[in-house]
Amino acid sequence: ISLEKVFDYSEYWEVTRGLYAPFDCTATMKSGNADVYENEIPGGQYTNLHFQAHSMGLGNKFKEVKKAYTEANKLLGDLIK
Repeated sequence: ISLEKVFDYSEYWEVTRGLYAPFDCTATMKSGNADVYENEIPGGQYTNLHFQAHSMGLGNKFKEVKKAYTEANKLLGDLIK
């Protein structure tokens, strides 16, 4: 499977999980996401960033938040995480 297809599937399941949100016990991300491979955000940082974005009213702009993280990471020399 190409990495691009993994992203497509990941987005599909993220939307699907949203349909079941009323039955879940948390407000944001319920499981991992394939985006960590593209954005190089470690899992723990990814879920924290996701929660923080939602807390600040940026949940609907999370793609842009991840892009900003990636750009900041490059500007800082691709730090080891």
